[in-house]
Amino acid sequence: MTTQQLYEANFSSIFRYFYYKDLSKEEAEDLTQETFLRFYRGYAVQDRSETECRKILFGIAKNLLKGWFTEQSHRSSIELRDDFPIPLEPNILNSDQAEECLEEQLPLLKEAIAKLNPTLRTVITLRFVEGMTRQEVAQKLGTKEKYVHIYQQRAIKALRKIVGSSVSPRACK
Repeated sequence: MTTQQLYEANFSSIFRYFYYKDLSKEEAEDLTQETFLRFYRGYAVQDRSETECRKILFGIAKNLLKGWFTEQSHRSSIELRDDFPIPLEPNILNSDQAEECLEEQLPLLKEAIAKLNPTLRTVITLRFVEGMTRQEVAQKLGTKEKYVHIYQQRAIKALRKIVGSSVSPRACK
């Protein structure tokens, strides 16, 4: 198998691997190219079967993706929007008092979230602002679902410490 054949046979699979992990098209292309570059620098194509080459390519891709998400979580701080949604319980949806209470608490909650470490802030934002499941957050961050649960619990505990337990809509009834 030649280098060109390997590239043509696996490019779309590697690209899709990155693209479906919620990366932009450009980021997916960059990471796909980097995957092949690292493979060509470190491994001889002629000495390996197509299956073995593919296995190595996906191993490189997985490690690149982990590194990319780690870098992103350290690099960016999540900017909270003014329209920060807070899920409401069905029994208080029509309550003017509850809306007023939430409006008062929103700046306090935003400030408290900003004080969390980057990992906890990212998990809380993805789970409750973006509405992702634990499994989706784990995939996005390249970690296990149980760690997302742990980070979420730590973040909630830290938020309670920072602002107290009155942040809950139940406290405004």
